[in-house]
Amino acid sequence: MLWVHLSGLHEPVHVTVQLQRADKSHNITLLERKVQEPHLYLDIDFPAPAPTTDKEEIVDLHVSIQGDSMDVSKKKKVMLRALKPGIFIQTDKAVYKPGQQ
Repeated sequence: MLWVHLSGLHEPVHVTVQLQRADKSHNITLLERKVQEPHLYLDIDFPAPAPTTDKEEIVDLHVSIQGDSMDVSKKKKVMLRALKPGIFIQTDKAVYKPGQQ
């Protein structure tokens, strides 16, 4: 999930949020939007892509906000990790005494 909160904008801006892989291939655009209102709050659900390597991959989350008098660009490293299958066992009691079933 990604949250975007912009406030106090005095001009229209173009907002782009991307996941960028190290090899610059297969970039995934999560948000690309022109914002004209002074305040914006968005919740964006997106499926996280599977890592290109077997278990995990470090990618850049790149946020860019551009307008006539504004040009902001920020990158943050995030990890994509593959889910591991697992087994969940639940019993009806936390402790059993000898002989109990």
